[in-house]
Amino acid sequence: MIFRTVLTLFVFLPSIAYSMDNNLFQDMINKVNTKDFVTIEKFLANDRNTYSRDPEFYVILLNYSFYKDMQKSVVVEKGKGKKGDLVLKDKNSGEEVGFIGSREVHDDELIIKSIKETREALKYFNKYFNHRLDIHLGIVHIAESIKRWDIMKEQLLDIIKVSKFIDNKWTWGSIGSMQGDPKKFMMDTVQAKVHNLFYVECSEADDTWKLYPKP
Repeated sequence: MIFRTVLTLFVFLPSIAYSMDNNLFQDMINKVNTKDFVTIEKFLANDRNTYSRDPEFYVILLNYSFYKDMQKSVVVEKGKGKKGDLVLKDKNSGEEVGFIGSREVHDDELIIKSIKETREALKYFNKYFNHRLDIHLGIVHIAESIKRWDIMKEQLLDIIKVSKFIDNKWTWGSIGSMQGDPKKFMMDTVQAKVHNLFYVECSEADDTWKLYPKP
């Protein structure tokens, strides 16, 4: 799954500029991977004030909310399915008319709440947190995954604004951990996501660009 890889990119590099112990951070991420959501929920509730200015808290929050609400569901739909789906055919004509398959579905309420909290933190925290490209792009990928094109567009625009403000001096995870040219990586990724957004081919995605600021 592509998004699991994206999330993994920013869960293994805690920032040295903040107070969360690396062992605690790794333990919480391991709890996400093993779906020990009860422990993580206690941590998020009890330690929010302690780590509310720590970017790794929001890495944990985003990962938790995404995987907590990700479920498998059996769907029966018209049209062509994917590899591994059970094909449904008309008994008279033999024509393929639908499929039965397993799909990932999301209950978006928790995810949206976590994205909103993280976006608020990105706006008001100090410059080091605002430089965290992994968190900015994490929000973009989550929004794309749950088809919230409005959030995806807003975050892409925020990335462009922040990039100008910080003179493209992005960090990824711990300071100095990002390899290659961060400006080029940011621009290539943003352009690819904007391209995806324009080719979603649904009215909801098209409508997000009606408020796009004119140059």
